[in-house]
Amino acid sequence: MKNHYRTLRIFLTFIIFLIAGNARAQSVTIGTISGSQFCAGDTISVNFIATGSWRAGNVFILQLSDPTGSFSNGLQNVGSLVVTVPGTFTIDTTIPWNVGSSTHYRFRILAAVPYITSADNGSDIAIWTGPYTFSFRNEQQGEATGTPITLTAESIDYNDT
Repeated sequence: MKNHYRTLRIFLTFIIFLIAGNARAQSVTIGTISGSQFCAGDTISVNFIATGSWRAGNVFILQLSDPTGSFSNGLQNVGSLVVTVPGTFTIDTTIPWNVGSSTHYRFRILAAVPYITSADNGSDIAIWTGPYTFSFRNEQQGEATGTPITLTAESIDYNDT
């Protein structure tokens, strides 16, 4: 009977080590961001490395922090990639137009299955908003076709929140 309990304890210990090992088997590491200043609407490529096993339905999501660099409140999902194998990947995305100007943005990668987040990219990224819409008026009413016209800007609406 003693041997059965000993065998059972060894077996349970082995199972616990397998479960604990699998829980730590996955990792996601975001790469260095190429550049440190961008404008809303710019295209950006973000590299990351995923190691370990990823289950069916896994999605890697590129997240942009709030303007203070925090992921606690106000982050945005800005790109994604459906992958279930380990490797080095790139997410190409466009920086959203609705971000405010700040010099403290950060990026990170979130994995869905299992749920894991990478550390952020490690340094602040500046994102600047630019002209959002323009309104023009024609200064030369009634001119003939082929005659150059002069446009004057009436308003420029900046999306700077």
